[in-house]
Amino acid sequence: MDNLTHTAIGLFLSRIGLGRWSARGTPIVLIAVNIPDIDVVTAAGGTLNYLAYHRHLTHSLLLMPVMALRGRFSPP
Repeated sequence: MDNLTHTAIGLFLSRIGLGRWSARGTPIVLIAVNIPDIDVVTAAGGTLNYLAYHRHLTHSLLLMPVMALRGRFSPP
C-alpha cells in the first residue's frame, strides 16, 4: 500500500471509534499507520540501498513492539 492508502485506512479506523478514546486519537492513528514507511530515508544512500532495506525491519513483526514502545513513551 502507498502512504495515501495507509492514511485513508488510519482515518477510517479513527472515525469508527479509535478516535473517541482520546482527544488525540486521530493524529496518533494517522502517525502510527505511516511510521512503518520511515524506511524511505534509505533512498538517500542510493537505489540499491533503498531496495535492500525497503520493507525490511520497519515492516517486521520483530520490530513492532519496539515501535509501539517508542510511541508510548514519546512526549505529547
